[in-house]
Amino acid sequence: MMASTEVLAFAANRMLIEALILISPPLAAVLLVGLAVSLIQVGTRMTDLTLGFVPRFAVILLVTALTLPWMGERLSAYFHDCVAQAADRF
Repeated sequence: MMASTEVLAFAANRMLIEALILISPPLAAVLLVGLAVSLIQVGTRMTDLTLGFVPRFAVILLVTALTLPWMGERLSAYFHDCVAQAADRF
């Protein structure tokens, strides 16, 4: 049987990995759009702040809306696993 500190460390590690997996699709899309917008701004020498903000905001909303069912399923499975593991320990 694992000590309580090992259980907490394992749970924290698993939680951080799940968080990174869940945030990766919106983050990757925003990074790619940010790079594209920056290249366009450099090429046209146009330095408008809203030109950089609006596309990123729109992409993060779109990608989050498209991946929300997957995120919900993954988060629900993670929660059920955590509850099952907690039930097994007590």
